[in-house]
Amino acid sequence: MTERRQGNKKMTRVSGLECFLLDADSLASELQKKFACSTATAELPGIIALYPTLVHLFSDSKRGQHEVLIQGGVIENLAKHLVDHHGVPKRYIEVYDKTKK
Repeated sequence: MTERRQGNKKMTRVSGLECFLLDADSLASELQKKFACSTATAELPGIIALYPTLVHLFSDSKRGQHEVLIQGGVIENLAKHLVDHHGVPKRYIEVYDKTKK
């Protein structure tokens, strides 16, 4: 998803990486070099955020999903990179561009 931030600045967000066994931190580092931009990772709210008393039932890897935040509108290049370099099937990539009116 690409969304507009302050003024004309854009931010691209990628989530659902765990389904394809992609680590958010390593992907963020890789994309930072590839697109020459700033990246960050953030944890998405999940069952642990809703029910913190259940934290002992989940291992560290199952506690929540992460998303990668990429500075800039690189959504088309990102989709191509995920298909070509990480083997993510095209049919599982959904592109939402909130910057277009």
